[in-house]
Amino acid sequence: MSVWNLLVKLVIAFCWGLLTEAAFFGIGMAYGALSYTGLRDGWTVFVIVVSGYIAALIGLPFSLSIFLWRLWRMLPD
Repeated sequence: MSVWNLLVKLVIAFCWGLLTEAAFFGIGMAYGALSYTGLRDGWTVFVIVVSGYIAALIGLPFSLSIFLWRLWRMLPD
């Protein structure tokens, strides 16, 4: 595997992880909070979804470090 190919795969995986993690956290938090509280106004939904994205971005470095550690273990010595 060439270095260029590895870098391209790393960038794609990073972008895909960022998008999916933020989306799932935001949607999951919004659905859970709205189901629990029964609130339906627009500002509540907005605040909960934005909070979910912020939480996902805070958790992203941890997820990325695990991904890079696993990638590092796969590389030949």
